[in-house]
Amino acid sequence: MTTIIESVVTGEVWETRIGPYQIKDWDDDDAGTVTVKAESLLARPRDDKLLSLTSPTGTLKSEARRLAPAGMGVSFDPKLIDRPCSPAMSWSRSRIENLQEIADAWPALLRVDAWGQIAFRAPLPDVPKPVVTLRDGKGGTLIAAPRSDSRGGVPNVVVATTGSSTTADVQGVAAITSGPMSINGDYGVVVKEWSSSLLENASQAQAAARTMLDNAARPAQAVPVRIAPDPRLEIDDPVAVIREGDTPLWGWVTAWDLPLTADGGDMRIDVGVSG
Repeated sequence: MTTIIESVVTGEVWETRIGPYQIKDWDDDDAGTVTVKAESLLARPRDDKLLSLTSPTGTLKSEARRLAPAGMGVSFDPKLIDRPCSPAMSWSRSRIENLQEIADAWPALLRVDAWGQIAFRAPLPDVPKPVVTLRDGKGGTLIAAPRSDSRGGVPNVVVATTGSSTTADVQGVAAITSGPMSINGDYGVVVKEWSSSLLENASQAQAAARTMLDNAARPAQAVPVRIAPDPRLEIDDPVAVIREGDTPLWGWVTAWDLPLTADGGDMRIDVGVSG
């Protein structure tokens, strides 16, 4: 899908590629409105199950390519360092579960890029460096940014261990020790356990535990922001939200809803922060 923006002032035209989506269903109300529902192309590996059980024969990269559905490309962030997979393990029949296990163990983020490829991206940094500032007041595009809180059940401790019986003592533990979700505060302790034979040492287990904890905690305190439509914004973009008289908020885009026409209303994005 491509978004085309035309200025009514200068006549300039900008084109932004958002990416392909898989149509789930559509409806024509006979009044000139066609409603289409679509979902991420990760639906393809979710629905395309493996017909037989298989074990790894190569590295994280080669296995990711092998597990992808036919005709679906795979891209990798150059920051991700490849390593062998244990041939002693077996993949499940679910392609998407296997791809997610590779991402969690690497660690990496499992996404779909603008061209419809499965994309393995490097984990987000601890501190966002905003590429876009959303502000209210004169000249700003920020319309509203109400606060919300949905931390219930979100883990503040992740324990990652190897699934191999020969290295059962290998584990990594990550915990939130400050802020409202701290293990030392009223939130209590909520532990998530995760195991994979793709982990070979304590360093890998620790990296996996930290990334999984950050991914779980980041959207726990969400700010549903309404702004003037801006098709430049994508999932994982670091942004700053500045409201007059309030402390600036830095976070990452965790979800967005973009109107398809100029009269379709405001754009909505969720900005998630850790802690």
